[in-house]
Amino acid sequence: QPLQIAPAAKPIEAATNLSAWQQLGLGSKDLTIIDDSTVMSAPTNVQNLTLEQLLAQSAARGLALFPDSTQMSLWVAPNNQTTASSYRDLVSMGPLPGRYGVITRREQIQEIDQTLRPNKRPLHLNDAILAAYQQMTKTYTPNYSNAVIVLTAGVDAPGDMSTSALVARLQIGRASCRERV
Repeated sequence: QPLQIAPAAKPIEAATNLSAWQQLGLGSKDLTIIDDSTVMSAPTNVQNLTLEQLLAQSAARGLALFPDSTQMSLWVAPNNQTTASSYRDLVSMGPLPGRYGVITRREQIQEIDQTLRPNKRPLHLNDAILAAYQQMTKTYTPNYSNAVIVLTAGVDAPGDMSTSALVARLQIGRASCRERV
């Protein structure tokens, strides 16, 4: 079945699903990509907040819902195609309560979410999504929910891989994963 974009979850569905995952006791391994492009400085008409400020508030609320059994990392998508990598790794993968310098990984991710500011360049996101998918496939952890979380305004720059090309590459990767199993 072809990959499809799922409809947005209603608030009650999100809470119900989170509760179900917690009851099942599945651990979670999440690679999160955050958008820091110029589009994120746009106003939202919600309490005079920008997209970046609203996203930071939502991310803080969401991060608080993840149990300590969660493993998480934080990437930022690059802002030009001349970048050597398709992402910048801001916080490496590991358990949220684990030490990350003098603070925990959870606190480090929270601090970055609260202090990251939009830059003046356009977003190149699809290459970062593909790299995240490949990384999560390569480091897949059985008995965990392995996911890529993308926090973005969704306005991609010209010159990035097209969304249809990204979906095609993801489908090829998915078929390849099934062949290995």
